Amino acid sequence: MELFEIVVSFGVGVVSGLVSGVIVAKYYKKKETEDAFILSLFEEKQKTARYLQGLQLELKIISEALNKNEVPDLSEIRRQLANPPRTPTFGSEKISEVSKTRISTKIDIVTKVKDSIDSGELNTKILFLLDRELFRAQIEVLEIETVKK
Repeated sequence: MELFEIVVSFGVGVVSGLVSGVIVAKYYKKKETEDAFILSLFEEKQKTARYLQGLQLELKIISEALNKNEVPDLSEIRRQLANPPRTPTFGSEKISEVSKTRISTKIDIVTKVKDSIDSGELNTKILFLLDRELFRAQIEVLEIETVKK
């Protein structure tokens, strides 16, 4: 082998190594971003389900107070309603259309709970119905998924 052939072979090796390195780096960067999104989505689903569960618990406490003919303390449920969990991944284009409907359902039930508390027209029947809807919303939130590839 001549020196020229060695230099050309070395150059081809360096260039192909750089090209394959860039391709592999981009692939793993994309995979890392997808994995981070899926982890964030999982955490936000769990946070939201716990939030809905907390509202459900507060409604049960209010219902028990009404059953005892006591005036219920609404301060805790109002505090929870004022501080919903932050869920930026729920607005992503990576969320399926069915899941976006589920998110909308969650927002609707939280609005219903807030309106019922604000109106002051609480009775055990309304609280029971809201409790059922919150339970359904919890399940729907946990079923949120990304767009299939």
